[in-house]
Amino acid sequence: MENLLKHRLERAELRFAANIEAVIFCDGFATPAIIKNISAHGILLECRHVPQIDSRVSIITDRAEMDAIVIWTGDDRYGVQLSIPIDPADFTTVDELNVGWT
Repeated sequence: MENLLKHRLERAELRFAANIEAVIFCDGFATPAIIKNISAHGILLECRHVPQIDSRVSIITDRAEMDAIVIWTGDDRYGVQLSIPIDPADFTTVDELNVGWT
């Protein structure tokens, strides 16, 4: 419940649209994914194999490796909360996308 409340508060953060290739490691398996948007505390991933909520994942891009926990899932997308905040500008310079509370 604490993660969900923190997630809702952080949804008001500025998000950046992205199209960044990544590899996700979860439960000993590697899966390709695309980072669709990114903020200081979270990432939206598009992927064929969606892990379960509360799974711990490692996200690897050509610029960084990040640890996170899955906080929501959809058919081919899921959101993660990063274990350590990042600067989204380090990953993308595309248009800002302010998602708000939705």
